[in-house]
Amino acid sequence: MTARELHREVQQVERELREKYIEKRPPKNNMLADHLDEEALEWLEALRRKK
Repeated sequence: MTARELHREVQQVERELREKYIEKRPPKNNMLADHLDEEALEWLEALRRKK
């Protein structure tokens, strides 16, 4: 394999990884409150307001 072929292969794999994983990553707006039940959310809110 020549250096040019290796370089092309590395570029191709990088493109595939970007398409497969990096660009399809979920946003980072995954808030804890989005996954809690109402009781736990109220408890955390009360705890937050005590400060």
